[in-house]
Amino acid sequence: MSNKTKIAFIINPIAGRRKHHNIVKVLKQGLGDVWKPLFLETQYSGHAGELVLEHVARGVKYFVAVGGDGTVSEVATSVFKSGAKMGIIPCGSGNGLARTLKIPLRIDKAVAALNPQKLKKIDVGTINEHYFFCTCGVGFDAKVGRKFAKQETRGLRTYV
Repeated sequence: MSNKTKIAFIINPIAGRRKHHNIVKVLKQGLGDVWKPLFLETQYSGHAGELVLEHVARGVKYFVAVGGDGTVSEVATSVFKSGAKMGIIPCGSGNGLARTLKIPLRIDKAVAALNPQKLKKIDVGTINEHYFFCTCGVGFDAKVGRKFAKQETRGLRTYV
């Protein structure tokens, strides 16, 4: 029997401006001997949260959102509801929460920073029963964010 801790990486394969074809390989290289990883790819909006809840039921207590702010928000919402713990590997175009928490933006360095002994609590906000973990917009800002989420391209140019 293994003493390694199960950890599920919830990977959004289309997050960010560039594709991360070898993301699983990079993740495996940096994990070391502490973790027993599961690599799960999202297939549609809302799937990240479903994967978390499905794997919490299977005894997984640690999750890592591998994607952008949308993926992070989905994973964080389900993690918060379940009492599990999470990390972030920033692969999006903005990576707002990762930047706020000073998580390295380089994938290899973010993987190296995963440490079950160094957990940090953060605040969670709610509006109309929707959780948010970094930013929340209303009015024009929310309209821009909604329109941006539907675009096929990412980055500052698309946002502007």
